[in-house]
Amino acid sequence: MSLINQMLKDLEKRRADSVSSPDGSLQGVNRYSVARRRPPYLVYALAASLILLVVLVAVLGWFYLNTPQPAGASAPPIATAPVPAVETAPLPQADSGQNSPSAESVTAGSSTAERDSTEEKAAPQTVTPAKNQTAAKPKPASEPEPEPTSRVEHQPARTGSAVDETSQQVTKRNRPLSDEQRAELAYKKGYQLLGREQTEAGERHLREALQHYRQHHRARELLAGVYIKSGRYVEAATLLKEGVALAPQNSLFAKLYARVLLKQDKPTQAIAVLERQPPPMGVDRDYHALLAAIYQQAGYHLKAAATYRDLLRVNPRQGNWWIGLGVSLEQLEKYTEARSAYERARNSPTLAESLKEYAAERLSALAAAGL
Repeated sequence: MSLINQMLKDLEKRRADSVSSPDGSLQGVNRYSVARRRPPYLVYALAASLILLVVLVAVLGWFYLNTPQPAGASAPPIATAPVPAVETAPLPQADSGQNSPSAESVTAGSSTAERDSTEEKAAPQTVTPAKNQTAAKPKPASEPEPEPTSRVEHQPARTGSAVDETSQQVTKRNRPLSDEQRAELAYKKGYQLLGREQTEAGERHLREALQHYRQHHRARELLAGVYIKSGRYVEAATLLKEGVALAPQNSLFAKLYARVLLKQDKPTQAIAVLERQPPPMGVDRDYHALLAAIYQQAGYHLKAAATYRDLLRVNPRQGNWWIGLGVSLEQLEKYTEARSAYERARNSPTLAESLKEYAAERLSALAAAGL
């Protein structure tokens, strides 16, 4: 504005000089009258100059005020919302006597808070991004500061998950075992005791397994073997008869039951058990070999010879089957076929020496009889 005042003074001075000039025609005339008689374009030019000058000053001032200041320049302090300190732990409740802070720690915390407040007031404040404005005015030391929201929200979640896991574990531990699981545990215990030659304890656990679950086939098989080994055929027969009724497709039950019936001199009943549901020849050859032997023992040589022929078609190198076939053919008075069967049996590499001697004796007897 001083520049405008200077221009106005210069203009006033020019007007005074023109009025007091030595020209006689202008002497005695009022200077304002002379000025009013001047052409009006000069006034318009001066007004336009003043307007341009004011606009120029306003533009320069606007640019000056809106120019960004350097990082080191001071700026008006900006009020920030107070944020609780993250590392400050809350004071304990009045009724808990454990872990209470000492007076020295509280005093130290107050001194630290006052020193931080003083340094914050003294330090120049700068405009920083919102995510970096973590400093806040600390609360008085006498008021407990709450923990950060993230910590308070996270702790109950971990506590709840721990409680859920504990409850799940307790539920699993307290869940009652099924009858099948109890039977399996008893079977394993009985199997271990039998391996240690503790027969009575092993039998007790095997019977317990069948009491829990009647269809535990391994426990039934093992217990039946113990009965047969100790000559307790009646108990073994009762046990295996129930097993055949529960699992007709179990060929092991049928074979064990048939052997027990043979021990009791009941070949007819043994044949009935084996003929009830026989497996395929290629699946269980021993099953059919036992049936052929019982046929032979019961005097059913025609069925025995037919069964032995079926077995030899599957495996012609089995020497004891050739012996069985020869015996049945000899009983059927088919001596030529019987001699051929005995010859095959004596030349079999899998036949025991005692059976080879038996085959040689039968060949000698048939030759001596001219058969």
